[in-house]
Amino acid sequence: MHSAVDESRFERELQIGREIQRGFLPENLPELDEWDIAAYFEPAREVSGDFYDAYDVINGDFLAFAIADVCDKGIGAALFMALIRSLLRQAAVADEGLTAVPEPVGSAGRPLPGAALALRAVRTTNDYLTTNHLHQAYFATLFFGVVDTRTGELIYINCGHNAPVVQRATGEQLSLLPTGPALGLMRDAHFDLGFATLERGDLLYLYTDGVPEARNPAGEFLGEGRMLAMLADPGRAATVIERMRKAVAEHAGVGEQFDDITMLGLLRHPAGPGEYQRTTEPRDDGGDGP
Repeated sequence: MHSAVDESRFERELQIGREIQRGFLPENLPELDEWDIAAYFEPAREVSGDFYDAYDVINGDFLAFAIADVCDKGIGAALFMALIRSLLRQAAVADEGLTAVPEPVGSAGRPLPGAALALRAVRTTNDYLTTNHLHQAYFATLFFGVVDTRTGELIYINCGHNAPVVQRATGEQLSLLPTGPALGLMRDAHFDLGFATLERGDLLYLYTDGVPEARNPAGEFLGEGRMLAMLADPGRAATVIERMRKAVAEHAGVGEQFDDITMLGLLRHPAGPGEYQRTTEPRDDGGDGP
């Protein structure tokens, strides 16, 4: 039988684990001219298998970003999350000079530097996981993207993750469907590149399944349809993320949070430099992202 001292020590260790895990999330999201970035993170338990990340690459002209969901929950998933996040970031920032590739090329006929970066990050991470941790039966869905902040050209690999949505300023919606299997699931997996362009006023919304699968006390899901409908209302990245957070909270009511909830929004300003003021959303240590 566990004593009160044992339970107190275990709770303290879980709290330390939560604090360490939050240290793996970016303390501040990049601040880029003509771009707006916001995020939200709320684990279902003390620790989470979800994560998001964003950082400048290739001399600061490109933004790399990721969102992922490790299978299962709890301490094991959290440790696997920390490993994947570290592997991805290390691979993405290593040897940045080796980024140009002969194919594919952009609309202007020039090499796309983010292509080699994305492929290197995802392939090396998958190789490490399947070589060293396949027997542990953990895997993760992941969306990893690299956007040229000057042109809005986006290169991505979707490893079996919920399809992020590009909410066009025109009102149209584009889903960025999977281009490969989940990370850590199979050796020598093939990952294709996906391409899109974020025009002025377009918002890219990334999420984990804790958003559409949020349940109310009656067991009803929030649903992808309602989530997509709420994206149709324009707003800054932080405004859209907060709108989604409130919708999930209101739908769940007093019900238990069954899954981790993570969101990332990336908006290309609808106007030129100096015409679209940036506001900074403070980070909430109680669970909100930047």
